[in-house]
Amino acid sequence: MKITAPFAMLPAATWFCLALMPETAAAQRISFDRYHDNAEFTETLQGLARDFPRLMKLEEVGRSVEGRPIWGVTLTNWDTGLPEHKPGMYVDGNTHAGELAGGEAALHLVLRLTTAYGSDPLVTEAMDNFVYYVLPRVNPDGSEIVVTGRYPENPNPTDNDGDGRLDEDPAEDLNGDGLISTMRVRDPAGSMCSHQEDARLLIECPGGQPGQWRIVGREGIDNDGDGRLNEDGPEGLGSVSNRNYPVGWWSRDELQHGRGKYPLSEPEAKAQVDFILAHPNINGLTTYHTHSGIILRPYAHKADDVHLASDLPYFEGIGRVGTDITGYAVVSSFHSFTSNPLRPRLGTFKDWGYVHRGLISWTVELWKAPTIIQPLVRSRSVAMTVVFWCKTRHPLSWSESSRR
Repeated sequence: MKITAPFAMLPAATWFCLALMPETAAAQRISFDRYHDNAEFTETLQGLARDFPRLMKLEEVGRSVEGRPIWGVTLTNWDTGLPEHKPGMYVDGNTHAGELAGGEAALHLVLRLTTAYGSDPLVTEAMDNFVYYVLPRVNPDGSEIVVTGRYPENPNPTDNDGDGRLDEDPAEDLNGDGLISTMRVRDPAGSMCSHQEDARLLIECPGGQPGQWRIVGREGIDNDGDGRLNEDGPEGLGSVSNRNYPVGWWSRDELQHGRGKYPLSEPEAKAQVDFILAHPNINGLTTYHTHSGIILRPYAHKADDVHLASDLPYFEGIGRVGTDITGYAVVSSFHSFTSNPLRPRLGTFKDWGYVHRGLISWTVELWKAPTIIQPLVRSRSVAMTVVFWCKTRHPLSWSESSRR
């Protein structure tokens, strides 16, 4: 795979700088001190498109399972050339329902590129010379559930465990507290220990220390008698799972939840791929997620030894820019983000962009939980973020459950 350096590196390096720069007074059109529902997202995007017609175009690029629009934004200075004649960078956010910060970061990028044009030299140079394609909220169904707390009837029943039945093994609220919690059991062979300063927190047991707990999974029972708990319930949080793309996809791997009936069977995933295929000037791909505070590069589904040597310098060079700005390490999804290399993540968006389109592709995992939780533990204010474990009579055994 041969990648021309100016087309691959300049848009991506510029994006790293833009997305994480602090807001100026001119950018205070929407408050980012809370998460926004789809109506607010739509209103903000439509307002920006009206206010900046020579810098931004807004279009509906698809519809979700529940019929919500998936918005696509094109950002460039039309007076310096047509978008299709400029090197392009693709950015999206909020693939997973609960990872709302990814969508907010993508929305902030749209806001920054429009409102700071003409006053910020970096923004102005970027918009004059490049084009940015942004799908700020890939999963409007799931995000709406998380933001509003309102669950609809499941419109997309699935067979996650491959037994020919749909949604037959959901989670259950065993102790009647209105929450679906995490279950743990005492197990000296387990890998988890209670935190020394607050027993409500579980941590990986330090080296040499005997285990105390084993995480069983989400609260519930084995409804279908296959020896697993809650592996085939209603998706309920939108159909996007980052497992439905046509690289490494495998229909028989029931652990790849949300993989769909076939590659791109889910309308949100198909909208992403169709959009990129319709814009062959796209040279880089970044998708915002929210886990771990890290920058992930390909592959997710196989080891580095299959990388062409000519590609790695680009990942390393652009990755250093990202690390310098964010402090996040750049790692291989397979080597550093996969707990079991025999069961890697299959059918991911980032791998599709790299393998099928030759794009320098990244997953930026925002949010660095350890640096946030530890001060809360030390200050004894951790009660704001977790609740007590409670003992519950499980139909099969004693378990303790909690919700974070």
